[in-house]
Amino acid sequence: MHKVECRCGDEFETDAILAFKCPKCEEAARVDDERACAERSEDARRHEVDRRRKASMLPNRVVRYLKANPDHRAHSWAENATTVIAGDSAGFYIHGEVGSGKTVRAVALGMLALGDGWSVLYISESKMVHALRSSAKSRDGSGVDFVQHAIDVDLLIIDDLATLEGRTEFVTDTFSTIVLSRVDDCRPTVITSNEPPESLASVQTPAFARRVFEYFEVTN
Repeated sequence: MHKVECRCGDEFETDAILAFKCPKCEEAARVDDERACAERSEDARRHEVDRRRKASMLPNRVVRYLKANPDHRAHSWAENATTVIAGDSAGFYIHGEVGSGKTVRAVALGMLALGDGWSVLYISESKMVHALRSSAKSRDGSGVDFVQHAIDVDLLIIDDLATLEGRTEFVTDTFSTIVLSRVDDCRPTVITSNEPPESLASVQTPAFARRVFEYFEVTN
């Protein structure tokens, strides 16, 4: 053992040939390293969540609104909903009048799912129909990729489900295939609509309506 002087000015005994830090400074350096590592991990986590959020296509307007209102009731609804979709439920059918908060609740759930590491796809029904129409015409495989992604994503949010008016048979069948495949694969789906559940059979296919009644949690 021999005495050496630390850079901080303290003397300490050590049997190391080269020692420049006293035990107190070594501990402080260790704590600093752990803190820096934790900060890097948190930065990486936030970056990944942000990347997934952009990929999810969650509407920025609603995301900003929810972040600015952390006490909004949609947050508590979403927290309760996560336990439901983690179980046997196929998801939620949220219905109500325009402005009743359907989309806000669905997006709040999507944000929580992203934070838990889930992949999420948010898409309005009109954009989904457009994507399905385009997929029928695509020759580069992009149409198949979209349909498969909609089937495979951890959480699918279909906003503003409306009527079958104007849809081709291909779009109607593919739309039903996506949702019903997710039911069979136990992948949760959230659907919002102005239509009450009793009207669903008149605006969608009967098979689709039956599955929603049977497997989805219906709420308003």
